[in-house]
Amino acid sequence: MRYDHYSTFGGTVNPRLALIYTPLAGTVFKFLYGSAFRAPNVYELYYDIPSLGLKANPFLGPEKIWTYELIYEQELGKHFRGTVTGFYYNIGNLIVENNIGNSLAQFMNLNRAEADGVEAELDLRLDNGITGRVSYSFQDAWDSATGQTLVNSPRHLAKLNVAIPLLKEKIFLGIEEQFTSGRKTLVDGDDAKSFFITNLTLFSKNLLKDLELSASIYNLFDCRYGDPAGAEYIQDPERFAVPDHPLDIIQQDGRTFRVMLTYRF
Repeated sequence: MRYDHYSTFGGTVNPRLALIYTPLAGTVFKFLYGSAFRAPNVYELYYDIPSLGLKANPFLGPEKIWTYELIYEQELGKHFRGTVTGFYYNIGNLIVENNIGNSLAQFMNLNRAEADGVEAELDLRLDNGITGRVSYSFQDAWDSATGQTLVNSPRHLAKLNVAIPLLKEKIFLGIEEQFTSGRKTLVDGDDAKSFFITNLTLFSKNLLKDLELSASIYNLFDCRYGDPAGAEYIQDPERFAVPDHPLDIIQQDGRTFRVMLTYRF
């Protein structure tokens, strides 16, 4: 049981419950229930510039979510472990930007939303140090009042991760593949397209005492994709117009690189 108190909206209580049943060795069933909240941030509470069309609302309450999950976990021999999860989420008091007239908008606790779906995951761990994970999730998220699909809510998500030891317990190659299906945007007909992203990482563990080094390439194949924008971030057509790229979709980074050195003492 968790209790939080904010000076802006008062207290909130959030319980979590887990029932776990193991009928056989390597077989586990779980039922999970919980609730959580998100407090309104400073921007949503106090940003007040009428000349830019936004009025403050210091009386905002927290967003609240209630979650229900049924999980089946199964060991599959020595090297594999599988998990299947069904879930249902109920979200209330969603904070949305609402038109209040006179060309002004204000953040308010107005909407309710629901989501349900299923996800499956398979883990691999071999004696030679190779590890991997593949997962897939199908979900449906909708506005409780209208039944319409939520903006920026993909129906399909998939991910593949593999780590291969190049030098035993010292140097590893990590490969990640991500898939995100198309997502609805604020403007009808401008749906953000589905895309694949490939990430590659070379990293060391204990190559030198207390020193770790990694080098990564993100979006290896320079995929061009974008994410749906909120109402306040729709692009100015005179400044940000990109051919064949809707103004309510913000283009994301192409291929990027990162090198990280970590020393512990």
